[in-house]
Amino acid sequence: MSYVYHGSHTSGLKKLIPHKSTHGNYVYATEDKTLPVIFSGVAGDDLVYSLFRQNTEPWQLVERVPECFSVIYNTSASVYTLESDSFKDIHTGFTEVVSETAVDVVQEEKIPNVYQELERLEKEGLIQIYHYPKRPESIPKDDLDLLERTIEYTKMNNGSVNKLTFERLLYLHPNLLKKVNETLSDMGELTYQKEELTDIFEKFIFKQMTNPEKEYFLKSSMLQISTTYPNLTNSLKQKMEIFSKSKEEKVERLITLLSNSLENNPEVFKMQMQSLYLKDPRSLKEISREILEKYQLTKATKEPNILK
Repeated sequence: MSYVYHGSHTSGLKKLIPHKSTHGNYVYATEDKTLPVIFSGVAGDDLVYSLFRQNTEPWQLVERVPECFSVIYNTSASVYTLESDSFKDIHTGFTEVVSETAVDVVQEEKIPNVYQELERLEKEGLIQIYHYPKRPESIPKDDLDLLERTIEYTKMNNGSVNKLTFERLLYLHPNLLKKVNETLSDMGELTYQKEELTDIFEKFIFKQMTNPEKEYFLKSSMLQISTTYPNLTNSLKQKMEIFSKSKEEKVERLITLLSNSLENNPEVFKMQMQSLYLKDPRSLKEISREILEKYQLTKATKEPNILK
């Protein structure tokens, strides 16, 4: 019997269930026991870190935005041993295999702290960690690989490339503003002013507040934007003050933010939401989800939900 391994920051699992991902609905696993540790963080994707290796060299784990590793890997995790029978190789780009069906756990190995385990693996020569802004020569200093990847990923998912395509990219990599605008201009699309970065930042503040289980790297973004455009720092700090406000003030600001993005009857939407939710005793998460559902119904279907 041969085995494969799966990493998760959720412990105590007895069965792994397929979940929707980039490639389909699968359970992911690998014969390389190093990868499950790297993938067991609480968040992260190609815009915040890079992972690759050439031939038999150690895995290169590269922090693409400041302090993201302290967020992703400051957690406990488990590496699960699974029987390999139901797994197949669909060439995901890593040494991964996938299963279309649920898989029983054979064994669970608990990791008290993922980052400490990564440091141990680095000492053993199995991975090489690069903290921002350090990076191997194969990663361009101008981050243009991330711009290209954003466009490629959008097209791969049958999306149209437009101004909204680059919001999260600019939120995390404001140094790409000029290149993004050149790309948009070449396509005949509207371009960005640097001041719009604070509006994008505010959207992600509300994503974090209304979906606290997910990590949106606010600290990393604030460091990036402030470093690139120091004159925006005070505005960013003012946006962050919402976290110290009352629940009613947070709901009020969310309603205003959504209303301002509507082309038709924004004041009507604003008044309706205020009457329904400003005094609602439920949690911010419950209230915001309902507001967003009503916002989605109100907004034209061709335009994406800004707090998706």
